[in-house]
Amino acid sequence: MIETMDVFADETKQDQQQQWLLEHVKIPSSPTPSAADLSALTKLDLPNLGLTELPTCLPRTCPSLSILFCPKNKFVEVPPIIGKCPELQMVSFKECQTITSIHPEALQPQLRWLILTGNKISKLPDTIGRCHKLQKFMLSGNLISELPPPEILSNLNNLELIRLACNKLTKPPVELLEACPNLRWAAFAGNPFLETLAPTAPVESSLLPILDDPVLDDDSWPVLGKGAGGVTRKVPWKGRDVAVKTFAGELTSDGSPQDEKAISKLVTTASGEDSSLIALLGETKTGGALVMEFLKGYSALAGPPSFVTCSRDVYGDESKASLENFPLWKIAIDTLRVLSKLHSLGVTHADFYAHNILIQPDTNSVKVSDFGAAFSYRCNNERFVSLVETVELRAYTVLVEELFGLAIEKKEDSKHPWRELLKECRAPGMNFDNLFSGKW
Repeated sequence: MIETMDVFADETKQDQQQQWLLEHVKIPSSPTPSAADLSALTKLDLPNLGLTELPTCLPRTCPSLSILFCPKNKFVEVPPIIGKCPELQMVSFKECQTITSIHPEALQPQLRWLILTGNKISKLPDTIGRCHKLQKFMLSGNLISELPPPEILSNLNNLELIRLACNKLTKPPVELLEACPNLRWAAFAGNPFLETLAPTAPVESSLLPILDDPVLDDDSWPVLGKGAGGVTRKVPWKGRDVAVKTFAGELTSDGSPQDEKAISKLVTTASGEDSSLIALLGETKTGGALVMEFLKGYSALAGPPSFVTCSRDVYGDESKASLENFPLWKIAIDTLRVLSKLHSLGVTHADFYAHNILIQPDTNSVKVSDFGAAFSYRCNNERFVSLVETVELRAYTVLVEELFGLAIEKKEDSKHPWRELLKECRAPGMNFDNLFSGKW
């Protein structure tokens, strides 16, 4: 553990700085990296080292650096030196918890993906307006109470995803949603404005059955999935397998695990039975875990975005193979039905991606999963309500575009009115209620 990095403050100590980097860089193909390796380095991981600053030699020593991860360190600000790295596109100072500010010079045009989740940042500098290439901005779990003015935000015309859950926003971020015409995924759960501006008669969900059976809270069952938001296990129960998810994790880039649990309960109980929503069977009495149907033979429609694609999912060979005989039009319509139901409840998924859509090729079944970023957006600001739905409709349009591309590859695009659906998706003023009107 390195408690201070004062050696980095002196420009005359370039050799010491470079030596420090050589000692901390891990290059699989080179157990003992050289200066030449550093000059060609494109990704640098410096997690949990107690760092308070970065080497001032970084731009010269690592001129090709495009990805920098510095999570769980002791920085008090996002340092200005990263702004001098000419190729740096993806940056993470996640969960440092001590960062209270972003140095204005840290923000430069080359940034595409900035992750600052889990800190104590209260304000964004106006230099955020320089970042016209920025596509993904993760700010959940900070102390932001207000955003830069519209003339600054309007420069973020390539921003597609923003995470501002669990901050201190006291008013709906209407100006942000208006200023960024390409936003498709926006999460705001856990902000004060959603509570203070909520309607007097919010949507109520029916209570889930409380399942009093110790076997469901037993944490020794096989793990199906594990993330920052909790753990899901496969449990044999009453002659069948079920999935039991415990929401006991840390803050995620999307928001609070407890918010995810609340939205999951609301959506699946208030919207009635829907074959494309994962069925909830109940909630455990002791641990408060959600008991869900076990999805046998399901897989994600696509893989999550890569560094190269940034905000777009990846349809690899395995994904395309599972779709070889799958009716693509069914995916488009089943997910449209789900989104229409969600928005009728005043809920936005906020992370509507192909990688959160599960398919079962043997039964041609479709499931919409992962409500980690979802939130109830009903409030007394009609403009905000309308803009939130517009943002999600853009996300749905991305999926339709991707499915249409796959249908063309499979030479089955003429079987269904893809072009007509896309035209309707892009129509000014369109919403899910009108889009899902029985026409399709």
